[in-house]
Amino acid sequence: MCIVFFTATDHYSLIVASNRDEFLARPTTRAAWHAWDPSQLAQQPSDTARVLSGLDLSAGGTWLGISLPPTEHRTLRFATLTNYTETIPPAQRPSRGNLTRAFLDPPVDAPLPSQAQSVDPLQQYLDQVEATKADYAGFNLLVGQVAFPAPAASAASQPPSAVAGPVTRLGYISNRETPSKRARVLDDIGTAGHVRGLSNATLEVEEGEQEWPKVKSGAAAVERAARRAQEEVDRRGLSAEEAEERLVEGLYEALSTSHPAPIQHRAHLRHTVLVRPLYFDPSSPTPDLPPPFPPPSSSSSTPPALPTSTSPAELPASTTAGPRESPDASTGAHWYATRVQTLLLVERATGRVVLRERDAYVLDREGRPRWSGEERVFEVAL
Repeated sequence: MCIVFFTATDHYSLIVASNRDEFLARPTTRAAWHAWDPSQLAQQPSDTARVLSGLDLSAGGTWLGISLPPTEHRTLRFATLTNYTETIPPAQRPSRGNLTRAFLDPPVDAPLPSQAQSVDPLQQYLDQVEATKADYAGFNLLVGQVAFPAPAASAASQPPSAVAGPVTRLGYISNRETPSKRARVLDDIGTAGHVRGLSNATLEVEEGEQEWPKVKSGAAAVERAARRAQEEVDRRGLSAEEAEERLVEGLYEALSTSHPAPIQHRAHLRHTVLVRPLYFDPSSPTPDLPPPFPPPSSSSSTPPALPTSTSPAELPASTTAGPRESPDASTGAHWYATRVQTLLLVERATGRVVLRERDAYVLDREGRPRWSGEERVFEVAL
C-alpha cells in the first residue's frame, strides 16, 4: 500500500514525497549510488554508478529512484512503482521492479533528449511497457524526466527571466486501468502547487469509483506543507536553506499521518498514509466485507502525525507485545508497515537535486517493530 505524491512550485521543478509500505523482513538495501550491484554501493555518483535508489534484493529492481545522465546532458530521470494487492496467478511473471530499472538505466544506444525531435524517449519507453504490461502482476508506474537547457556562454549575462527554465515531463501507465486507457504523458504539472497522489489504485479515478481517502487527504497535506514553507519565506525572509528545511519538515509530517483507528482489514489501509505495524499472513484470505472503519474525529481535519522520534512504549500495544519476526515461523505471518519515506526535490533555477530517505519502522534485535527515523541525504547538481 505504498503512496506517492508529486507536484511543482515556483522554486522546485519537481517535488516527490513517498512512503514505501512493505513487510519489514523483506531484504532491501538503503538508498545509495550504484550500478545495480548490491555489493558495490556508494555515497557519491561516478561514471559507472549513476543510479540512486534502494535495491529490492528479493525480486530485483527498485521501487523509487533517480538517475543522472551523461555529463554533457542535463536531464534527470525519475521512476517509481506501486503494486496491487491481489492474488498473483501461479504462472511465472517478470519482476515489476525491472520496470523502473529499465527506465532509470536505458541501453547505451537509447536516444537522448538532444537528438532528433521526432524521437521522444519518454513516450518511447511508455509504448514499450504498454506492449508488455499484461505480462506483469498489477502495477502503477510513474516515470519522468527534468530536462535543463545546456549552459550557454551568454546565459550569465542575461536576466533570469530570459534564460530558459527546465522542462518537467511525467508519464504514467498501469495494467489495471480500463482497456480504453493506455500509457500516456501527463499534463504539465506547472508551478501552481497542485498535488497529485498515487497509491495502489489507478491515478485517475474511474466513473463510479471513489478516490482513496488517504490519497485525497495526503495530497492536501503535501499542498499545505509547500504553501506554509513559501508563506514563511515571504513573511519571515527565511534563507533558501531554512525554507527548504521547513518544507522537508512539512513533507515528512504529511507522510507520517496515520489514521487513529486500528486496521482490521486490508481495505482499511486505504485510509492511512502512514501504516503502523501489522502482523498478518499475506497468504491468508481476508473477509469479503471489511468491518466498518470510523472516519477521523470531526474535531480535526487530519489525523495526528507521528513524532519524528518515537519510543517503543509509545507505539500501539500490539507492536510491543506482539510476536517476534521469525524466518521459520510456522504461521507464515510477518510484520508489515511503512518501511521508508523518501523526498525528492529538484531546484528550478540551479538544477540542484536533493534526495532524502528516512527509515520509518524497522525490526529490532528481538524481531519486533520499532520507529527509527534515521535519515540519509544525497545532493547533486545537474
